[in-house]
Amino acid sequence: MKYLLDTQIYIWILQDNHLIKKDVRIILENSNNTFFLNSETFREIAIKYRIGKIKFGDKFEEVISKIPKNFGIKTIQLNVKHLELFAQLSQTVHKDPADLLIISQAIKNNLTLISADGNFPYYRKFGLKLIEA
Repeated sequence: MKYLLDTQIYIWILQDNHLIKKDVRIILENSNNTFFLNSETFREIAIKYRIGKIKFGDKFEEVISKIPKNFGIKTIQLNVKHLELFAQLSQTVHKDPADLLIISQAIKNNLTLISADGNFPYYRKFGLKLIEA
């Protein structure tokens, strides 16, 4: 299966956080699965790190450089089809633009999104496949 990781899930992976549910850990540990990150995830992590919302044992630069090497996670760049759906979703109840970009990419790339965000189930009616972490 192919999965898109929400930024919070990826942060929890980096922190080896106990909040990740057992069934999600099984998915994450399955080497037959392919995982993707939204290119905006890096910006979100940088902002959260800079303002002190998240901490890592390593320097931020080391954390970012580990992403493709240690986890085999691929990055999805934004494109026009993502932004077209993003514009439509922007009219809805959830206003966080980073989340809406991630949702748009999951839908348009036919990826199952793994997220702990309680607002995301709303987007199933737009075609979002979601695993709630």
